[in-house]
Amino acid sequence: MSVLICLINHRNISTLVATKALHPQKIILFHSGSKEDFKDIDNMVLYYQNLYPDLVLEPMEMDYYHCDNLRQAISSIKQEEGEVMLDLSNGNPVAAMLLREIAVEFSLPIFVFSERDERAIIIKNGDCIPVEIEKVDLQVEDFVESGGGSVYAESTAVFESGPIKHLLKWQMAHHDQWMQINRILKTKSIMRTLDYELKSKIVSVSTHRLSKKDFKLILEYLILLHEYRIAKFKKTSKFEFTLEFREEGFKHYIMGYGFWLEAVTYFGMKHLEFLDDLKSGVAFFWDEEKNVNNEIDILAVYREKLVLVSCKDTSKYAEKELNELIVSAERLGGDSAIPIMVVTHWPDKQSLIERAREHGVHLIRYTGDLEQFIREFREIFSA
Repeated sequence: MSVLICLINHRNISTLVATKALHPQKIILFHSGSKEDFKDIDNMVLYYQNLYPDLVLEPMEMDYYHCDNLRQAISSIKQEEGEVMLDLSNGNPVAAMLLREIAVEFSLPIFVFSERDERAIIIKNGDCIPVEIEKVDLQVEDFVESGGGSVYAESTAVFESGPIKHLLKWQMAHHDQWMQINRILKTKSIMRTLDYELKSKIVSVSTHRLSKKDFKLILEYLILLHEYRIAKFKKTSKFEFTLEFREEGFKHYIMGYGFWLEAVTYFGMKHLEFLDDLKSGVAFFWDEEKNVNNEIDILAVYREKLVLVSCKDTSKYAEKELNELIVSAERLGGDSAIPIMVVTHWPDKQSLIERAREHGVHLIRYTGDLEQFIREFREIFSA
């Protein structure tokens, strides 16, 4: 096909699906001229310039409540472009209804995609023709960037590195021992960066306040980091040590309490062969909020739906953390988004479990059983 006419929307997933499935040469974006529409247009233009530089994107302001103007615009486009299709999956509902009638008048096919049903059809001359979308490969960046965001960092490469994968396997295989070490690291604050302003890779470890049992656990852990080539381990005094990390990402993983749970979740989700894309530690900003950092622990794509996972290695998460996940899901993935919260403990406030259920947030508790963990994920996607 040559031209696809769409109604601009805050989330233009149907347009992305149509672009990938139908390969139009040109997209005409009908908009109302509102400030919000112009902002969405800027996002779409930037997105398509980056991913589809050869595709022509043409905004066209329309009065959605003026039938004759809409009819005249469609007539002119058809005469000029020849092969034309309308995407009426989203956007202004009044315009969509009117354009559907006009499409019948001009015998124009209509593309309709349902995120919820994961299906797309073309309506032409009263017939419904299925559109093959199984090969439409939406990526995490598609959702973020088409909505006006920009991805600038992720931790996927760190989790995929040999040393961290080696350590993670040990953490999963020795879950009870690791949870004791994890508790000490979180509550005793024994690690601190030397020359923090210089972003030094050298960290000092002070163990003089630890019991003999805790000291033994931490010492074994430090030696492990050395053996796995994550950080060079050096004793400076009886209870003082230093770790010189090989990479900044390794230091971030070890010093950032809770990253191990994010890594376990990423590792577990890699077993879900039906996911189209999977990224961890995705940091991004919205174009209108470039000074505001946003980060989602895990982002994935499942059948043109965005999956958002927040990991909490604590029982002290509350309404704030749940609301952040809910808002991010709505803004990035819309009504079809799948929000999941992975935790190591059930919340202190049991009412939070019911609130999560009300808002469609799935709660999964990781207890050290990886197979059970993966099964619970599968149950969410098979529901």
